[in-house]
Parts: sequence; structure tokens; C-alpha cells
Amino acid sequence: MDMSTTIVLLASLLGPIAASHVAASPPEERPMLRVPVTGAAPAIDGNLEEPCWQNAARTGPLKDAHGQPGKPATEAFILRDADQLYVALRGAGASNMAGDPPAGTPPKGTDFAELWINSNGDRNSSYRIRISPEGGGQVFCSYHEYSPPWHDRSWQPKLKAAAVKGPEAWTAEIALPWVVFCKNKTLASEIGFNVRRTGVPGQETQGWHSASANPGDWGILTGIPARESLPAPAYSKPKPDPSSSGAQWGVDTYRVPEPARRAFLAEQREQTIELGPGSTHPGATGEVRLELEGFLLAGDPHARGIIWDLAVNEQQGELYVLADPRRVREAPELRVFDRQGRYLRTIMPLNPTLPRAHVQDLCRMMAREGGTDLVVPKLFETLCGSLSLYGAWWHLPQKMTLAPNGELILSNVYRGTLWRMRPDGSLPLEGWTSVYHRGRNEPFESHDWTQDFLNVQDLQNYLPFHSLHYPYFGFDRSGMLYISAGQSSRPTKNFAYHWEVGQESVTYHREVPAAEGRGAYVWKCRIHEGVRFEEQGFFGGFAEPSGLVHDGRHLIVADSGNNRLQVLGEDGRVAASITHYEHEGKKVPLDCPTALAIDREQNLYVLLASRPRTPDQPIVVDTAGAGFYHLEVTAGSATFQVNVKGGAWAVAPPVGSEDRGLHLLSKATPLYFEVPASTTAFDLSLIAEPPGETAVATLFDPANREVARFDVSAKSVDLQTIKVTSPGWWKVVVDKAPAGVLDDV
Repeated sequence: MDMSTTIVLLASLLGPIAASHVAASPPEERPMLRVPVTGAAPAIDGNLEEPCWQNAARTGPLKDAHGQPGKPATEAFILRDADQLYVALRGAGASNMAGDPPAGTPPKGTDFAELWINSNGDRNSSYRIRISPEGGGQVFCSYHEYSPPWHDRSWQPKLKAAAVKGPEAWTAEIALPWVVFCKNKTLASEIGFNVRRTGVPGQETQGWHSASANPGDWGILTGIPARESLPAPAYSKPKPDPSSSGAQWGVDTYRVPEPARRAFLAEQREQTIELGPGSTHPGATGEVRLELEGFLLAGDPHARGIIWDLAVNEQQGELYVLADPRRVREAPELRVFDRQGRYLRTIMPLNPTLPRAHVQDLCRMMAREGGTDLVVPKLFETLCGSLSLYGAWWHLPQKMTLAPNGELILSNVYRGTLWRMRPDGSLPLEGWTSVYHRGRNEPFESHDWTQDFLNVQDLQNYLPFHSLHYPYFGFDRSGMLYISAGQSSRPTKNFAYHWEVGQESVTYHREVPAAEGRGAYVWKCRIHEGVRFEEQGFFGGFAEPSGLVHDGRHLIVADSGNNRLQVLGEDGRVAASITHYEHEGKKVPLDCPTALAIDREQNLYVLLASRPRTPDQPIVVDTAGAGFYHLEVTAGSATFQVNVKGGAWAVAPPVGSEDRGLHLLSKATPLYFEVPASTTAFDLSLIAEPPGETAVATLFDPANREVARFDVSAKSVDLQTIKVTSPGWWKVVVDKAPAGVLDDV
């Protein structure tokens, strides 16, 4: 919906409101077990009769969420030698799964146990080893970081494990060589440890001390042989997440390079290329010049396809402009202008004369020319074919604000990643992006190797705002960061809201606190050193909250969906609600307020639409006494999103369209069509492009009797003439074929 916009000026005349205080509770003490050393390694056959297990450290019965012994009983036994950690499990009750899951996939819907190991003792990173008693002991592994969140399924070490199912219990053994914990640089003498059992029918998850996913809540194993360094990790190519595009297409989307390639890249990082007088880079000055084709940008070297965000450093008199050359999935640029709008510098892409240490993660190698050291950057390909210097496309920023210390805080609107950048484009040494922890035993580019780059399904969004909405950021004078859930817009949808990417595939590090939905909240956060933030609180009751400003005493929120400004005190309570402003003696409504700004004199500037936002209204149909209703949605060249609950689809192709077929993608609900009483027969066809794109379908008459089956798993067209047994509403159910994907069928 196109709306013209208006900027209005409001005066802030609000009084002080008292603050509230919450006392912090002391942390719970973590249990500790000293792991004994065994002189004879267990056989790893699933049987726990060997003498060494009699002397093992024992967790005691695992407990449920209420601190009571779990039912059925479960216990873990732990041993070690110089090279390996040995863990045994005994779980009462028979496993409930009939048949074994496919090899290499995590067991689901079955009784299984998980070992969680924080091997470097940082209380953040962890290795998950899931073992199921099925098939003699099936193991699935992954590497995790709790905050900022990270999930890496490419960690699939070859482990020796075995399990035995008995009539009343199952037992398992697993050997974990110390060297497999190589995603971290070190092995600590005291490591975090937890064991959980899940999937017992009718029972809660059990855990040792805690069922929490936070390594800081787990118990501790002591007596571990510490190591100052570990070998570089190996990478497997896991199958894509079942709900990702890669899985649906049957393609491998992981980009893990071979060991020889990784060794070559590591060697390159230590090199410096000497550029002599005859090089193609004479007289390096450090000035960044971007040469752009005039016909693309109408001759203006600073015109962009889309400007994502602005930030102002009032003390320095600088305007920061975050923009993309093109509108969809481009590598962003960050430019700086003065108060008069004159171009000063570009800080993203980086200035090649920055010290290597300040852009270490981005540096492929170094070059030297005439005494000037130059950074040669790494290159990452985006989905649109352009090159990025800062990582995968799902990592690149579209949001930006200026912190009180002068640093830039940036974020990606799809995956909620968090960045920090200094005004000269250098990156903080303690960490600059939430997708890469400097303590990993692998380079920055590994974030791109280890993820399904189409959907990045495994990752949780770090910042809490609504994915693929345009949020707003704002700091108060004490340095607290406020983040709004944001509003949906065409540019943010175009960024990643295509047929292979959507909001339904997104999970969040912080769940919404109530049933209102994520789009109703504003979060209050504290930014810590590096790229870690801590949620301090949240405020609800909004509809697509947008712009945020703080006047020193109050947080002012543009409650866009409710056509008002909400003014909150320090305790989060509403101090005032503003729905109108006065202009030439008349009250004018605040229609769909979005962006906010406040100046030194406490004047408030509000960006308004030309008419109010109409809230989404559900269409509720009383079906009593009627067999069916028609709801017809005509989109034309636009797009509608319709959610039907308790109903079914009857879809007609566009009138006058040459292609009178209905195109289906990924999934399909049953489809209905009416056959008039005068019809004796009709043709119905199912079309696909096997073997990649396939489908099967079943046709039912109004009495729900099966009439015909269609199959395009081997042929491209299945055309059948259907004799009409009875007029009325017929149903066709389209499903996935045993092979291939339901894609553009």
C-alpha cells in the first residue's frame, strides 16, 4: 500500500517517573565429579559388566525439572585415560521406537540420551553427542555456542559407541577422544558436563543437575588432562535440514573445502606480497575509490538501489549511510558524509590501509607497496552473484545505530545477527560479529562453510526482533539499547522472503514472553564487550512497534499499527499515549507513525503516513446450516498472504491466462473444484519435470470415493479423462512422490 509521508514536530513535556529495582538472585552451585583414571579401557560393546565401570564416577539418578528422580531411572558413569573420555549410560525401560531411523540422522520420536560437554570451560561452547539404543547404538553429533547462538552440524567425529537393549533397560557406552573437541583451541582441566534423557513416553526430560541448554548451568568434571592446543577440526558435509530448500531439491548446499584447500588458505594468511615500482597499484594512498557505471546510477556516484538506514554522530558532524547498490541480497556499503552532504569516506568495504589486527578476520593476505601495508581481503559470494568482504549474505547488515561510545551497532534483518564496527571501519579485537567467536579453532570463513547457505535452518536469531521486519534501535543516555519488533515492508521481504526462505523457518534465541506474538514487543538490552547483549526487560501491548527515542526520562515508541505514540516511564508503564497533534488550531491524527528523532531542545520529530494503518481483521464465517462458503481472493499483479483455518482451498487460475494450470510448490493442501450437473466428463492432468520435480495425486468425487490416481515420478505428464459419477465439489490431493521434490508442479 503506497502512502505519502509527513514529518511532524512534537514537544516533549513529560515529568519524571520513579524507577523500579529488581534484586539479582545468587547463582546455584554446580555439582562436581572427579573423573577417575582407568588402566584398562572398556571394550565399548554396550555391556557394563567390566570391572573398570565399578570404579567410575557416577551422576546418580538423573532428575526431572522439579528436582525429583526421573522415571524411569537413568544414570551415567564416567571414566578417562590419557587419550579418551568414556561415558556409559543405563536407562530403565525399553526403548519405544519400532524400527531404526536412517543412519546419519538424529533419532526422533524415540528414547535417547544426550551428552553435552563444555570442553574448554568457557561456560558457552558445547558439543552434543546424542545416542539412541536403536541399531546397536546410533550417534548424532553437533557443535553449539549458547550466546551468541551457534549450531554447527559439520562436527561429526567418528566415535566408537555401542548400545544394548534389554527387556527392562538399555545400556550404552561411548569413547570420546580428547582430540575430537577441536572446535575450541584448548581443553580445560575442569569441563562443563551434562547428560539428559528424552523421549520416554509420558515422562519429562531428565538431566544431571539441570536440563538447561546453557553450559553455565551444568555440572563440572574435574581431573581432565588439559591441553593448550588441539588439531584443526575436520568437517563433514551433513545432509541439509529436512525443511530447507537444499533438502527439498536434493542438493548439497554445504561449502566445506577439502583439507588441502584449507591448508592452502591458512598458508596464504601468513604471506605478504611485495609490490614493486612496476606493479598495477602505484602510489597507494589508502583512499578508497568506487568506480560505478553511470548508466546504472544515472551518473550519480552516490546513488544506491536502496538506503537501509542512517546514523548521525552529532559531535563529529558525520552522517553514516548504510545502503545496497541493488535492492535484493546485495553486499552492503557504508559511507560517511559531512553536515553539508559532502562525501568523506567509505568504511565498508574496508580501507585497505587499516592495520591488519583491526580487520584480522577479513584479511586473506597482505601486500606491501612503497612502505605501505595493504590488506588483501577475503571474498564471499552472495546469492545474487556479487562479492562480499564480510561473510555470507545472511550475515550482512541492513540496520544500524550509533552507540554512546561512537561505535556503530549493526544487524541483519533476516537472522538477527549483531555487529560492532568503529567509525573508521576497523573491527573490535574482542569480537565484532555474533556469528563468529574468536575462541574457535577455525577461521572466520568457517561460518560460511558450515551452514546450509540457502536457509541457514540450524541457527537461532540472536537479536529478538521479528525476522524479516524492519526494526528500530535506540540508546538511552546510560547506554541501554532498545529494540522494537519492527514492521513488515516490501524491501525487507524482498531481501529474503522468497520461495526458499520465509519466517516460518526462523527460530529465536529468546522466545516471546506471552501469547501476543513477537510483533507486539520492545526489548531493553545491555550491550557487553564484544558482541554479546543481555536482555534487561521487555514492554508489550504494541502493534508493529517501530521508531524509538529516549528523552532522558522516558522511552517513546511509535506504535505504528495502533496509530499512536506510547510514552513509557523507567518502570515500563505507560505515562502517556499520544494519538493527535495540533496544526493550525486543528487536531490531526498520528497516522501510522514510524521513524522518530529528538533534538537537543527535546523537540520530537515523527514520520507519519497519509492515512491510518488498518489493522488486520479476520474473516470469521459461521458455517452452521451451510455445506460450504466461497472466499475469492483476486491479487492481480500484487501478492496476498492468506491464512485459512478450519477450511480448505478451491482455487481457480487467472481469467484469460494462457497457462490455465495451478502451480504448486513444496506443499499443498487438498484442492476442491466444482463439476456442474451438465458435465459428463472432463480432462485432468498432473505435470512435472522428473526425476527432480515429481508428484503424485489422488482424485475423489463428492462422496469422497477415490476416482483416479496420478503419478509424474517417471513421466512428465499424466493426463486422464474422468467420467463424472456425480456433480458437485470434487477433491484432488497432491502429495510428494517417493523420489524427487514437489517443486513447480
